[in-house]
Amino acid sequence: ELNFSGSATPQEKRLTREAPWSDDIKTANANSMNDNYVSLATSPLSGNLYCVFESPDLGGSDRDLHIAESTDDGATWTTYDMPSFTEDEYSPELAIDNSGYLHVTWIREDGVVLRTRSAAPDAPDNWEWVKGLIADEPMQTPSIDVSGGGSFSTVLIASNWLTINWDLYQYEWTIIWMWSTNGGETIEYDYFQPD
Repeated sequence: ELNFSGSATPQEKRLTREAPWSDDIKTANANSMNDNYVSLATSPLSGNLYCVFESPDLGGSDRDLHIAESTDDGATWTTYDMPSFTEDEYSPELAIDNSGYLHVTWIREDGVVLRTRSAAPDAPDNWEWVKGLIADEPMQTPSIDVSGGGSFSTVLIASNWLTINWDLYQYEWTIIWMWSTNGGETIEYDYFQPD
């Protein structure tokens, strides 16, 4: 860890100069600079790195999600498409449970908070299902946390939600959250009233 509040020690200066940076690596649409919103996690099972991000597909007109996997500490990456819809999708967040299953949540433009879980540990190209909570209003910046493993994991997802404050007859941001005790397959949810 570097100390930015004061002067760096000689060891910190050496680590800064010798940081093992690699060349740029393109993981999605090489013709677009609109890759956005990266979430990164490490598998406790294999140590593989995973990142999810949003990007327009090559030649496509909508914004989809992609997941990339690195088995060599980030030196090289293999990119896969996430399950997608015709609406724009954005703000993906990634969590990996104790058994190595990948859990991803994201927002669809028409006001749906989506979630999925990989069909097997360390399987970024195979998804068990995709499910969503429909709000029919703008959502943004979801977050996800998970404990346990696979179908027995506990999943918590929270998101910002723009909904009407009926006391003031105006839209306001509030928070909606979902929880699951079966790996995200079914959920319960609650929310704060806008105030």
